Amino acid sequence: MDPAGANLPAQAIGASDLLAISVYGAPELTRSVRVSDAGQIRLPMVRQKIEVRGRMPAEVEVLIAEALVEAEILVDPAVTVAIAEYHSRPISVAGAVKAPLTFQALGKTTLLEALTRAQGLSEEAGPEILLTRPGGLVERIPVKKLIDAADPLWNVSLAGGEEVRVPPAGRVFVAGNVKHPGAFRVDSGGETTVLKAVALAEGLAPFATKAAYIFRAGGEGGRAEILVELSKIMDRKAPDVALAANDILYVQPPPLKSARAERYFHFDSWRVNAGGALWVPAQIYVEEEASPGRGKALATPHFKAQTRIWDYAAAPSRKIDELTSILIDSESGLKDQNAPKDVSPLESQRSWERQAEENLLARLEKGGFLAPLGAVDEVLNTVVNNLIVSAKLNVEAHCRVLLTTPFETFAIGRTIVISRGLIDVLPDESSLALALASELAHIALGQRTPTQFAFNNQTMLSDFEVLQRFHFERPAAEMLAASQKTISIMRASPYQNTANAGLFLKALSSHEPALPRLLQATLGDQIADPEALARLAGFAASAPPLEEDKLEQIAALPLGSRVKVNPWSNQLDLVKTRPLALLAPREKMPFEVTPFVLYLTRSEPASVSK
Repeated sequence: MDPAGANLPAQAIGASDLLAISVYGAPELTRSVRVSDAGQIRLPMVRQKIEVRGRMPAEVEVLIAEALVEAEILVDPAVTVAIAEYHSRPISVAGAVKAPLTFQALGKTTLLEALTRAQGLSEEAGPEILLTRPGGLVERIPVKKLIDAADPLWNVSLAGGEEVRVPPAGRVFVAGNVKHPGAFRVDSGGETTVLKAVALAEGLAPFATKAAYIFRAGGEGGRAEILVELSKIMDRKAPDVALAANDILYVQPPPLKSARAERYFHFDSWRVNAGGALWVPAQIYVEEEASPGRGKALATPHFKAQTRIWDYAAAPSRKIDELTSILIDSESGLKDQNAPKDVSPLESQRSWERQAEENLLARLEKGGFLAPLGAVDEVLNTVVNNLIVSAKLNVEAHCRVLLTTPFETFAIGRTIVISRGLIDVLPDESSLALALASELAHIALGQRTPTQFAFNNQTMLSDFEVLQRFHFERPAAEMLAASQKTISIMRASPYQNTANAGLFLKALSSHEPALPRLLQATLGDQIADPEALARLAGFAASAPPLEEDKLEQIAALPLGSRVKVNPWSNQLDLVKTRPLALLAPREKMPFEVTPFVLYLTRSEPASVSK
């Protein structure tokens, strides 16, 4: 007989348990006996079965001894009963666990111990555990309270005969015109919505129609179809829609066209020489073909697009890359000056704000967002100096250019930042002055710079994190105060004739519905949203009516009219073009994308000196 069972804890005996019975001095009676389904055991030479179900081993020892005496087999037997195997208290753990199993409850067992034996919950586990007791009673155990909150109230005891089932979490299914269709978990901690599901699918695929449907299972095998106004939800014009488990979110793809009406993409790309034999991609022009059909007027393209590529050269190491700066004094003798040596609180605050400004500008330039100082900045600084002197402002300010195309301006400390795309389309110097004056007003009013960026580690971010964390738009109250200050600056400036600037504002307002991405600011203040245009309505009101069919009225220029980018060094230069007379109003092309045509020169091989 295997004595290992003697180490098992003693507890009430049940059906199918294996008992190790030992009778001292009677080896023929020492044996292992399995308890029958009726809860009884039978010993050799003992006629009557012995009822053991529900009894402890010590009680069974007494019953066996009495049966041996009654059968006149032994006079005073010494009987020992131990449990060799338990089979009457199975606990099953199934469902969303890493290793489903069935084991016997030995002594006191808890729910957490049972889950630990199953190697814990799997990633598919749902928000609750179903515990079925003998007799059919079902208890629902919340996973968060059991595991996350470690609430002992929910760590219930198991005596055997229980079934622990962990249902998998619900899923929502995203299909159609998204980048990565699939099934995604419905978390219990928060509501799963249409926007969250699209984000889990990594966004919409190109050329999405933004029309979507929710297919939801109904009663009696039916299915409900729910229309989702995805475009309005993404534009924050409609509330997000909640999804339930097993919902199917289908994002409708673009409609298929017939062979004759099918659209094609055409692109033209250019490489530029970056020195020696190194040529790098710099510009791509895309146009979608539109066929007018026989007998119809010539159709315009469905869309045109420019792609500019820059920032090929690795940025040099700057102070932004270091957590500390070390200053080593010269060994030669130094003579202290008699100037005041202490720093006032005001001077300290200004120095701290300048440090934040320098850190932000350095990080933006390092990430390829901000152009290095150059000829374009000098032109902008001239206009700003004219505004400062004429308005008698006691401030310092200078300009930098954002390399991106979307129209925006913002101020960081004493620095005015204006996007390359906005400079491109401004029709004249007075329009440029108005754009710069709107940010100069923030500086003149002393509005604060976010000083947390004075700590160098606050700008040690990836380029993606820069776009997420750097936001320089001003609150509405500051924007209103700055707009009033802008009016006073412009009235005192050499740019008092703001007729063209007003026409530019009218053109922005007229084209705003067709240019949502071009007018969407990335880092700073939007210049073409309804609130911004309302604040500058006085300039637009003083301008003549907008007449786009009038050949001599230029309200805005096409993109790329003013500035060109060196793709290797990010350096900006002013465009130098031949003057051309307009032949028709359509050639004005305000805010439009045009093809790239480069001035080509023949590359001569370098001469080899003998």
